[in-house]
Amino acid sequence: MKIYLFNSETGAYLGETFADEAPLKRGEYLLPDDATLIPPPQVEPGQIPFFIIREQRWEVRNHPRSCEKAFRAVSLSESISAEELQ
Repeated sequence: MKIYLFNSETGAYLGETFADEAPLKRGEYLLPDDATLIPPPQVEPGQIPFFIIREQRWEVRNHPRSCEKAFRAVSLSESISAEELQ
């Protein structure tokens, strides 16, 4: 089962992974506190999805252009070298 990770303090999207199956309950999965089953929305460069825990929804926030290279560096769909970040 695919889950979506977010920073537990800020709600910022961190990536996706697969949930571990519960060891004693076959067919049930463990969902960490800093994860959700709700997929984040698509974003444009300079935007980051944030999970609003109390409302169980994602919110897209704009970030300065200086964050774009760092955002691309953690994106799973694009590779970037350390030199390009400088």
